[in-house]
Parts: sequence; C-alpha cells; structure tokens
Amino acid sequence: MAGVVEKRLQADSNLKMLLLPHNNRFQKCPLSFSGKLTAVPMGQHLAHRADYYSIGVTHLGATVPEMQYPSPESQLGFSVVLAPADGIKEDSAERRIISVAGIKAPCLVFADDMKDANRMRSQSTSIETNVNRAFDAVFCTPSANKDALVDL
Repeated sequence: MAGVVEKRLQADSNLKMLLLPHNNRFQKCPLSFSGKLTAVPMGQHLAHRADYYSIGVTHLGATVPEMQYPSPESQLGFSVVLAPADGIKEDSAERRIISVAGIKAPCLVFADDMKDANRMRSQSTSIETNVNRAFDAVFCTPSANKDALVDL
C-alpha cells in the first residue's frame, strides 16, 4: 500500500491524500504486541515525507466494538460485539490524555504531550509503541460504541 501511495504522490506534486486506515497501519514506527515485533506499518514507509502526518485514534471507554469470528448465525461469517477494552495502563496514551485533557469531551492531543506513553489501545488490547514517535497527534473520544447501523 505504501508503494502505491508513494507512486501516486510522486506522479502529481499537487495531489493531497487523506488515508483512513487503522492505527496499526499508519503509525510511523514498528508495531509490537506482547513484546514481539508484529508488523512494519505503511506509515513507517511514508514517515520520511515532510508532508506525512499520522493521527491516531483511541477512546477512554470500558468496552470496544470487536469482530467475533466465526459467527455461524451471521450471513457474513462474523459479527460485531461489544468487548471489554484493555485497561488504561500507567504508561499509556490514554493515561496521558486524561492528565492533559480530561475525560469528558473528544479531544486532540499532540505528540509532544505523549512523552513517556509506550502503549495505546488497539481494539480490545493495547499495542506497545512509542506513541510520541508513532503519531503526530492522537484524537480521543470518551467511549467507543457499536453503531446502530452495524447489526451483524
């Protein structure tokens, strides 16, 4: 994916793109779950560009929509259920957000305020990453819920 994006941007210097992938795909440094390197994300390949900005998304709620697979009763073979979210750890982006912005309203916290944050929620678990290096900013909402339109 990073190669396709890079090629399109090189072909047209006036082109601007807004990519909306999952955090794990566009963060600027390697991805680790449980201390094991899991992936080299697209964002790491694009991070050398002066015009590449990565904005992570997280929430402070107790539950998170999660894919349940297999789900034989669903026509698609999977369903979306609310699952317990990973707890907010002391060294997490979520803890830094609470100390900088509180918990009542959506907010955008810049990377400079993410120093010492070494993990961030990713679905019902957390990724281990230097949040300050991985993202230029983190957008946070008080909760994450299953949309009423998603009835799988």
